[in-house]
Amino acid sequence: MKKSLRAFLLSISCCASLFGAANKLSDIEPAREFYVDLEPKACDTKCLVTLLKKGQIFSFLSRFRENLANDELSMKYRDFLAGNFGSFVTSSTPSFVPTSSSTKIAVLIPQKTIKSYSVIVSNSIIAYSAAAKNKALAQFFLFDDESNIGSVLENVLAQGFNYAIAPVTDAALEQIADERYKGIFFYVPTLHASLARYEQPNILFGGVDYDGQIRSLSQKTDGKIASISDGSRLGSMLNRQVAVQNPDAFLSVIETKNVDLRGELRRSGFMGASVFLNTTLLKTSLISSQFRVYDVNVKKVLCTQICYDPALFSLTQPSDRANMLIAISFSDIDENLLANAKLLGVDLKYDRVAYPVMFGMDYIITNFIDKNANSFFMESVSGSQVQYKTQILQPTKSGFEIVE
Repeated sequence: MKKSLRAFLLSISCCASLFGAANKLSDIEPAREFYVDLEPKACDTKCLVTLLKKGQIFSFLSRFRENLANDELSMKYRDFLAGNFGSFVTSSTPSFVPTSSSTKIAVLIPQKTIKSYSVIVSNSIIAYSAAAKNKALAQFFLFDDESNIGSVLENVLAQGFNYAIAPVTDAALEQIADERYKGIFFYVPTLHASLARYEQPNILFGGVDYDGQIRSLSQKTDGKIASISDGSRLGSMLNRQVAVQNPDAFLSVIETKNVDLRGELRRSGFMGASVFLNTTLLKTSLISSQFRVYDVNVKKVLCTQICYDPALFSLTQPSDRANMLIAISFSDIDENLLANAKLLGVDLKYDRVAYPVMFGMDYIITNFIDKNANSFFMESVSGSQVQYKTQILQPTKSGFEIVE
């Protein structure tokens, strides 16, 4: 009896003849593929290797657990999800090779620093490679946190890499910008150049343009402006940027885990103001609903790309979204890229890290490795920053609609 089940979730739209023609996209999620483990006992590293040697790929996929696997097995798992069912090969450094490779791109992943985004970064690289069918080798360097990046950079340098994708925070920039590594082209998808303390000609930043988003949202307001942060690193940074652009803005930090925020929200600074919510999606939904419940008369609720998520529609009521505006920075996405990313559990349309990561892979290949290759992306580069075009969206009953 098979111990694993390959399950497919298929969704179909209702027949148009029953409900009439409509130009509205279905709210049902597209088909997804996942693997269900039916074994009562966990499968450790030795068990996973045995499954691979026996060719039991779907048992391996269903029984794989990140915390029980080593780096090589983790990469093989992602490799299989990308559709590459080759033989299992042990190597000292995990890597994904889409075709015979002539050029190497190092991908530096500080797992404890970027946490869950580690998987998003690696899966985005794999999805791009599968879609582009390029001849570049993406080799992953997995390490704990940015305090260890010095030894990783020395390893990258020693192995002769000319290109690197580094999803890091500004804490690691000083080392990346060191003169010793000026021969390596670094692409940083997690930071915008405006926030970088260290810049070099060999470093390109692809992070979301939050400053541009706040500027565009501010232009949609008149009168009072207020801004709420959840106390996180990103939320605090966004609050500061709101204050720079709007010196008279009323700033607030709501770190409390209390569900009832009446005391915080009924302050005079929010009354009649357009309010930036620099908070997690869950807290954004909580605050926007309590504006309504406690009759806090705000003109507009303003959000940067951190709130651009379809889950917003299940977490909020239509009345909570009636005066909400959301800024995004990404262009239309190639359907092939979108589909490949979806197979690996990455929603390229909404993920604010996956899109810049894929852009970086695309930029390195089309500008340095294979200049005859066609780019999947529309954005240009100016100086040390990818130039994103900011759009303002409004969540409606049928989805996110562009505001002219």
